[in-house]
Amino acid sequence: MDIVLGDHLYVSKSGYHHHGIYSGFGKVIHYSGFSEKFKKGKISEIPLLDFLNGDDVIIAQYAENERKYSRNESVQRANLRLGEDEYCLFSNNCEHFVVWCITGEAKSKQISSVKKFSAAMALRYAGMGGAAALIGGPALTAASIGLVGYAGKKAFDFFRNK
Repeated sequence: MDIVLGDHLYVSKSGYHHHGIYSGFGKVIHYSGFSEKFKKGKISEIPLLDFLNGDDVIIAQYAENERKYSRNESVQRANLRLGEDEYCLFSNNCEHFVVWCITGEAKSKQISSVKKFSAAMALRYAGMGGAAALIGGPALTAASIGLVGYAGKKAFDFFRNK
C-alpha cells in the first residue's frame, strides 16, 4: 500500500483510532493528545514509524468532492498548526484536526458515534428507570446497576471493534 502526501492515516488503538496526516518524506503530522499518559500533547510532526508504533496503517478514503483542499494545501494547513496546544477530546482531537486539514470542517466520527451511543443509552436508561421506579426500592437499584454495567461493556466493545 502506497502512502501519498496528504493521506489521512489512522491506526487502531485499544478502544479508539489515532489519526494523522502524511506530510511526506516518511513523516506524519498529528495531534499527540494524551499519547504520553496524562500529559496533554501538541500538534507535531513525527516519523511515520513512530506514528504507527508497530500497528498497521489504515488510509481513510475521501471522494474527490469531499476534499475541499488539495493534498498539498491540506499538508500546508497542518503545518500552520504545528505546535498548537489546544487538544480537547470532544472538540479538537487528532481526528478533528486531520479532517479539518482536508475538508475545512473539524469533525470526528468517533466522537459523533459516542454521542449517538450515549443518547441512545440515556433514552434506554430513562425508560428502564421509569419502569423500575414503579416497582421501586431494590428493583430500581438492581436495574440501574445492571443497565450502567451493560452500557459500559457495550461501549467498550463498540469502540474496540471500530
